[in-house]
Amino acid sequence: MNRKVEFKIGVLFVSTLLLLTGCSGSTRTQSAFNDEAVISVEVEHAKKELIATGNVYSGVIQPKEEVTIVPKFAGKVAEMELEVGDAVKKGDVLLKLDDKDLQNALKQAVAAESAATANVKSTAASVESGVVQSESGVVQAKGNMVQAETSMIQAENGVTQAQNAVTKAKNAIEDNNVALEKAESILNDTKTNFERMKKLFDQSLVSKVEYEQSELALKSAQSSYESLKIAGKNAQATLDNAQKSLQAAKQTYTKTTEGYNTVKEGYANAEKLVSISQSSAAVEASQQALEQAKVAVEIAQSNLGDAVLTSPINGIIASKNINVGERVSAQSTVLTIVDLETVKVLTYIPASEINNIHVGQQVQSQTLSFDSTTVGKVKTISPMDEEGKGYPVEIEIPNPDLLLKSGMLVDLQFIDEDAKEEILVPATAVLDEKGKSFVFVAIGEHPERKEVETIEKIGSKVVVKGGISEEDLIITKNNSILSSDTLITY
Repeated sequence: MNRKVEFKIGVLFVSTLLLLTGCSGSTRTQSAFNDEAVISVEVEHAKKELIATGNVYSGVIQPKEEVTIVPKFAGKVAEMELEVGDAVKKGDVLLKLDDKDLQNALKQAVAAESAATANVKSTAASVESGVVQSESGVVQAKGNMVQAETSMIQAENGVTQAQNAVTKAKNAIEDNNVALEKAESILNDTKTNFERMKKLFDQSLVSKVEYEQSELALKSAQSSYESLKIAGKNAQATLDNAQKSLQAAKQTYTKTTEGYNTVKEGYANAEKLVSISQSSAAVEASQQALEQAKVAVEIAQSNLGDAVLTSPINGIIASKNINVGERVSAQSTVLTIVDLETVKVLTYIPASEINNIHVGQQVQSQTLSFDSTTVGKVKTISPMDEEGKGYPVEIEIPNPDLLLKSGMLVDLQFIDEDAKEEILVPATAVLDEKGKSFVFVAIGEHPERKEVETIEKIGSKVVVKGGISEEDLIITKNNSILSSDTLITY
């Protein structure tokens, strides 16, 4: 983007006149004087850009998006302040149609809905009075069902508890059998040990203390074994009792379940009686009438909303076919809105070149109606040849300043992947003197003259080499009156 900068360029003129008169032997000196001029200039950054080569194709600028505004019904335009060329945002109000009839239609629909709501309540009240008696039977049946369900749940819990008791008793028997088996093994070992110690004691080979210890160990093992046998019998008795309790709990659960099912069936029959006693046809008819009234309200509200036409996109008013006070017909275009912040160009590429182009490839666009060069990108490539004209290729070009207008002709050149990047400066910045080219660069408080080599002109810019680098501030206006010793401020 160009930057416009005003520079004050001071030019110091010093004139000194020394007059010598030999006759009088005296000198006269005229003092110097200063003068300062202010010159406005423009500058632009030098930029590196990819240089396009190859064939040139033609195309026509088109809006990226174009929409027509069409009312859904006929009416008179009540409000519209927009003119051709005005910018609008998405959602902005474009125009309003006279909505008095629509307002009245909405009021009538709302009143009809209120009446339908009241009819539903009245019908429901009359039906309710006829089912009070049958509903009392439902309440009683429901209470019985709840009670039966509670008994069934209690019986189910009893089964669970009895089952747990059986499991616990079985586990106790298994544990006791393991302990008894171990105690029997220990008893056998102590018996063997006691008999051996007794023989040794009789032969006076062990002391009396050792003999008595083996005897005591035998008695202890015998006692443990007998205790575990008794415990096993008790555990078996507990298991027998638990299994009897489980059987009884299951029988109780079966009876309570049967009772619950019977009561539940009675409750279902009571509800059927209530349903039979109701005038369901009348209630449904009133409900349907209410739903129809609600739909009528929604339609009336939608119609009222359609009286206000808003912009579906960000864009510019391109055409206007109606004014305030005039009537519009349904489905007739009243406004056209175009989005020109990005424009598109359609061109046709021959079969010999189409495979060298890809989506996303950069494209250099030069406007023919005025000197402007921009860079866009390939948006789409059609695989179908269009009636011998070539393959349609759509290109999108940024247009933030809205300089590109619909219908403008442009020349297009595709930028290859191996394209060279060169420095470009505005053509107005390049000056020629004695067969050489140069530009002025703004550096500090002075313009500095830089000699450059011009390679080629591309639109309003020139490709240059040597002397300058990217982002140098190139002076583009009033540069022909500058010199390197000119004082500048900015």
